[in-house]
Amino acid sequence: MCRIIPVLDIRQGQVVQAAGGDRALYEPIQSTLTRSVNPVQVIDDLLRFAPFPIFYLADLDAIMGKPTQRRLIVELCRQYPAVEFWVDAGPPPGPGETFPDNFRPVLGTEFACDWTHHDDRVILSLDFDREGLRGGTGIWAKPDSWPARVIVMCLHRVGSMEGPDFELLEQIRMIRPDCRLTAAGGVRNADDAQRLLDAGMDALVASVLHQGRISAKEIQQIQASRTAL
Repeated sequence: MCRIIPVLDIRQGQVVQAAGGDRALYEPIQSTLTRSVNPVQVIDDLLRFAPFPIFYLADLDAIMGKPTQRRLIVELCRQYPAVEFWVDAGPPPGPGETFPDNFRPVLGTEFACDWTHHDDRVILSLDFDREGLRGGTGIWAKPDSWPARVIVMCLHRVGSMEGPDFELLEQIRMIRPDCRLTAAGGVRNADDAQRLLDAGMDALVASVLHQGRISAKEIQQIQASRTAL
């Protein structure tokens, strides 16, 4: 089943609003759904808005080379055992690190990861900006090594309301048609989300939720339409 997946960008213990991929400039989140920047309260408020089964968490400190927020994220996983968390924490976890069962690591091309030794719990993120793929350009030579789930992350479209890059998404699909794709960046409204889900893709969303551009009823209707298929 295809899903709408909320994104929480976390920096120094607070949820911030992503825009354009320049992480140092992200400001504390301002939302129609929550008055808090505390991750626990934001998750609670989002779950009251709609019963999301998956959340995407970005540890911006780790991504920017600062001390990781791994302990906070592991605590979130334990506090919400019924929710699956996709966690982008920059460089791959070290050997021997263990995590809760509902923690799924996201490893991005921005960090030039080697994909040949990861199982399907790992999610590949193809990280794009306006110049193209960030890092990991050798990944195009080994599409068979990609895991079963792939995020197409258009960082320059995050928070932009430009709309998803449907052309790029279809190009990636042609490279590995058997992968489950997740689109990230640019979703403006329920129509964009519906189009992605109709194409068999999940949708990562943040601004469209917090700016009130999609309603709980619309989310329910979109999810129900996909469940019925």
